[in-house]
This record gives sequence, C-alpha cells and structure tokens, in this order.
Amino acid sequence: MEKIKHKKQHLKKASHHLKTHHHENNNPKSEAQEQHKNNIKLFFKVTLITLVIIIFLLIIAGKNKTTAEILIDEFVAALKSQLGFDYNADPLSDYVFSKNTPNYNAYAADKKLSGIHRMLLERDGIKMEIKFKSAEVSSQIQNQTNPDLAAVESTTGAAVKSNPIQSTIDELNSQLEEISTGLEDISQKISDIQQDVSEISSKAKMVPENNERKILYQDIVYGTDIIYGLGEEGIKQEIILKNKENLNNIFNFSLNIPDMSYKDVGRGVWYFSNKENKIMRIPKAYAIDSNGKFTNEVDIRVKTTLLVTIMTVNVPLDWLQDKDRAYPVKVWTAFEIVPSLRDGTSKPIDSAKPIDATNPITNQISPITESSNSAVLNASDSAIINATESSKVEP
Repeated sequence: MEKIKHKKQHLKKASHHLKTHHHENNNPKSEAQEQHKNNIKLFFKVTLITLVIIIFLLIIAGKNKTTAEILIDEFVAALKSQLGFDYNADPLSDYVFSKNTPNYNAYAADKKLSGIHRMLLERDGIKMEIKFKSAEVSSQIQNQTNPDLAAVESTTGAAVKSNPIQSTIDELNSQLEEISTGLEDISQKISDIQQDVSEISSKAKMVPENNERKILYQDIVYGTDIIYGLGEEGIKQEIILKNKENLNNIFNFSLNIPDMSYKDVGRGVWYFSNKENKIMRIPKAYAIDSNGKFTNEVDIRVKTTLLVTIMTVNVPLDWLQDKDRAYPVKVWTAFEIVPSLRDGTSKPIDSAKPIDATNPITNQISPITESSNSAVLNASDSAIINATESSKVEP
C-alpha cells in the first residue's frame, strides 16, 4: 500500500510539471519577458566590458603620452618642411635657394655673387626683390656744457696760467685727450675691419631651426644676423641683434618693385599694389628680447629717392640700451602676399630672373633701380656656402 501511495504522489508531481511546462510554452508574453531580461543582462555585460577596455586604453595612452607627442611633432615638422627652403635645381636661376608654395614663390641668395644677401618674393609674375643695404646706430644727444661752469672756467683761466703745477696738469690732460682721440680712431678702424669681414663672410647658409629649413646670413654686419623663414603668408624676416656691444638700431634694405606703387596704411603697415589690385604688404614689425620683453614701437619707413626705394627698420635705441635688456634681441619683420590672394592658386615659375631695370621690353613701367653704392655691404670675391640638413601685432 505504501508503494502504491508513493507512485500516486510521483504521478501527481509529474502531471503538475507537465501542465506547468505546457502553460509556459503556450504563453508568448512570458517568453518575451524572459528574452527582454536576457537582453538587458547582455547589454550590461557588453557595456561593462567596453568601459574596462576604454579605461585600459586610457591608461596605456597616458603611459605612452611621449609617443603621442612625438607623432604630433613629426606631423608638425613635416608640415613645416613643406614651407622650408630647398636648393634651387634650376641651373639658369640667379638664386641658390628657392621654394614654390601655393600662395607665392620665394628665392634667396645671389648665386652669381657667391650667395650674398638677395631675396625675392613672387606672385604670378609680380616681384619684390629685397637687398640688404646698410646698418647704423642713431646719433646720440651730446651733453651740453654748463654755461655757469664755462663762465667760471673763463674767469679763473688767467689766474692759473702762472701756476706751474696747473700748467703741468693741463699739459698732461692735453696728452690724455690726444691718447683718447687716438684710441677712438683705433676703435673706429677696428669697427671698419669688422664690417669688412662681415661683408666677406656673410653668405647664405641653409640651417635647420625647429625642424624648418631657413636661410641664415650670419654677421650681415658685425654683431647682427638675419634669418629668413617661410610661412603661409610669405617670407618671414628676423634681424637678430646678438649683443649690446656691437649694436645697430637702424637697418636699410633696397626694394626693387617694378610696376608697383606703395602706401602707408597706418601703424607701420605698407601695401604694394599694381594698377588693379593690392599684391604684397609689409606688416607691423616688433622686437622681443631673450626674456620675452616686447616692444611694438619698431618703425618701418618706405621712401623712394632718385629712383631708389629704401625700406628702413628703426628699433628704439633707448629700449635696446635699457639696463634690463637681455640679448640676443630679435626684430621681426616680413614680406607677405596680401590675405585676399592667399588662395592656393599661385603658379610656380621655372626660374626667377633678376629684375632688369634697363630693359623696356620686360618692364612696361620704368622700375625702381638701385644706386651704385647700394652693394657696399654685398661686395665679395670669396664663396663660402655651407648647408646642413637636419606677441605679434596684426594690422
């Protein structure tokens, strides 16, 4: 009897289980709910795994930040190299270095004169040629003699003439004055020799700077370098004053600008135009010392006298001679294509020929010419050309 009772209970449980299973299989709503729960669980699992992977990658990226920075630097370097100067492969060109860019063509260093200073900015046949002419320092204000002191000296002069000791002192002072004058003459001769050396040795060199190929004219005058780089807008010029002992604050460049007139538009900005349009400009200049001290008082003047156009860069002498000034000091200027023409449509030219001021065929308007003494700091018979690979104010 006990066995029969146990079998009945087992059959009852099995029957209940089959009914429940049949009910679940015939209940689509329950099945959908179960599937939805499974989807939610899967979503959370995938999200969690994704977050773990992202955190892991961020940790790896943080550890390899230097690698990322290197990749960025390489990209920037490649971008800069696109604007750096190259050796000019054209045997007919008068320039040692050149670069064709989407907005302009640039040329540097006179090939016929062993690489001396000569720059050219060209856009669709319109040219601006730049040559270094001279450097100088502003005249100093001489101390005026005190009139009262002069009156005292004149009244006491007669009395001291008879004093033998005073006569000896006066004689010694006179000799000292002669010695001082002689030393000044020697100093001037040394300066002249230094300048002559600058004229001989200042040949263009291609140098790497911040992964960009630039053109350096070292000691264009003694104590001053000029370096040229290229940007999207045009040729960048840095006049580098290396020390306070050999200081010039005025720099003159001859500009050859056939078929173009120029205008001062204010704030030291000059625009150059042909008959139809503005083509080029010289933007606002500034100077900055090695401690980051900045002056915006750098003046630029363009003037034509006797068919010679001179650009003068004048840096305030009192600012340069300030006791807190840190050298070297960089004076920033540039020769640019106007913003409206920076459209990437400049046409490269095979070779850049010198601007012939005497040829009426190639120049419809009589161009600006350079005077015979404009090459004083350019003349040289030697050739030394070394090459190595390796807060602005806008107008």
